[in-house]
Amino acid sequence: MYDIYKHWTFSIANLKEGRWYTVITSHFTHGSILHLAFNCMTLYSFGPTVAAILGVQRFLALYAISGLGGITAVYAVNNYLSKNPHPAVASRGILDGAIGASDCLFGVVTYYALTFPTSQFAFFFIPVNALLGVGVGGANSNPPRLSGRSSISHEGHLGDTKLNFL
Repeated sequence: MYDIYKHWTFSIANLKEGRWYTVITSHFTHGSILHLAFNCMTLYSFGPTVAAILGVQRFLALYAISGLGGITAVYAVNNYLSKNPHPAVASRGILDGAIGASDCLFGVVTYYALTFPTSQFAFFFIPVNALLGVGVGGANSNPPRLSGRSSISHEGHLGDTKLNFL
């Protein structure tokens, strides 16, 4: 398990140890089968449409840049929290690292929402306006992590969403 953390999880500790490649490898690691399944379902739902619009190379660039945007936000928030500790954050080990491709996928979904703002998609079987759904999801992303109420890397999701709005 230590090798997975050491080589496949993005963290400030791994960067300090010279494992810069975790910026990339962390996107191929998931915390559970459910985590992987949701990411696969999201990619399957939005990826083909966005890839058809952008072409494969530009789609891959969007995917990669979104991942870097998410990792940058994770780094910034974790760096801030390590210098300004919150009791709930310290007690839950939230600064341990980030894994998953959700940040890449939030970039794809945000691009879709900006391209088709009035379209709807099912969010847990509930029809949601694309632009409103991304906006509300992004607005709710940071408070849980900063207060220590969640171990989900909301800042990673929000980081690439903001990047795509720019």
